Amino acid sequence: MHLPNLLSALSLAGAAMAASNATLMAKQERRQAAAVSPDCAIAERVFGTFWTSQTNTAGDDCCAWRAFMTCDAGNPRRIQSFNFDVEQSHLNKPLSTEIGLFTEVTQIALPHNGITGSIPTEIGLLKKLAVLDLSANSISGNIPTEIGALTLLTNLYLNNNVDLTGPIPTQIANFKSLEMLELANCSLTGSFPPDILNIKSLAYWGV
Repeated sequence: MHLPNLLSALSLAGAAMAASNATLMAKQERRQAAAVSPDCAIAERVFGTFWTSQTNTAGDDCCAWRAFMTCDAGNPRRIQSFNFDVEQSHLNKPLSTEIGLFTEVTQIALPHNGITGSIPTEIGLLKKLAVLDLSANSISGNIPTEIGALTLLTNLYLNNNVDLTGPIPTQIANFKSLEMLELANCSLTGSFPPDILNIKSLAYWGV
């Protein structure tokens, strides 16, 4: 092959390789963009500056940072659990009603976080929730009856919220897989619903 023809062929091959690389990068960027969990933006709103300071993932895929949570393997990925037991970095605010948007979550553990205000009724939207731990906070008001919709719940910890008042919802008897129920050191009133004691899986309860 003559030199001009060889140079031309090499130039065409280089252009084709560059175009192929650009296409591959574009596909990777699209896959990465598609994989960013829609729950990340919700988490930033629910947890605010606490979230961004602890995860340092504002605007990115929070599922890539796993110290305080886990995500599923879907595309996009969805948050499955929160575990914020951080006694030195409190939330120090009420739980947002947007907590009900985490529809794939199975565990919420937020003890010792200075949470104030009442438990939002939207908590009842978390149909896959198995563990709810809001113990040792500053939660007030009543336990919402909507909590009865969490029929997959196995562990419920609301203890050590001294301003949590009102009756124990009879709807807790709907938790047919409940193993642990901790409501001690609160200001709950009324009698303990006897139907809760009929839950066969219940291993411990404290009020």
